[in-house]
Amino acid sequence: HRKIVMILLDTSDSMSSGIEMAKDTAKSLLPEISQHTELGLRTFGGHCGSNLHSKPKYRNTAKIIEGLDAATPYGRTPIKKTLEETVNNDFFHSQLKKKIILITDGSDTCGGNPCEYIKKLSKVRKDIIIDVILIGNNDRLKCLSDATNGTFYSVTSKESFTNAFKEIIKSKQNYTENKQPAKKQIHYQFMPLQEDLFP
Repeated sequence: HRKIVMILLDTSDSMSSGIEMAKDTAKSLLPEISQHTELGLRTFGGHCGSNLHSKPKYRNTAKIIEGLDAATPYGRTPIKKTLEETVNNDFFHSQLKKKIILITDGSDTCGGNPCEYIKKLSKVRKDIIIDVILIGNNDRLKCLSDATNGTFYSVTSKESFTNAFKEIIKSKQNYTENKQPAKKQIHYQFMPLQEDLFP
């Protein structure tokens, strides 16, 4: 099953304690993603826009790892703007299945309302699933996965982050166009906090 997967990684100031964990996990698991998947990466932080490190392509792991290595935490969190740029500029093959993996620890700090944007989008676009890995113990942004029939993970340790990322890349989610978004349970995974990750 060919599909496009865009990884959106929050590189704002508040991610300073979680970004290395996110980068290490993504780098170790990316080679497990099917070669039939077009994979791309956007990072967002610093200013109220996102940086495209790699448009979706097949066998794109090395380029994405380069982009992850370059990511350093700085500035604000333009979640809505990044979602818009991904939908409008990166999802160009209308016939392919599409997934966004959003990795963040919080809210849009650039004045955008990502929930409202995705709720409106999901009424006209049934071909996009958003899986959210939220670093922290809350259900902020669960609205994005709910509206697109994706899955929401609240993670508080490297182990729970790794489990969430593994589940996402191995999932055989249904991409049918007429399916109504299902109510998903929140995946709270409480693990001992590692002090070096979350000082």
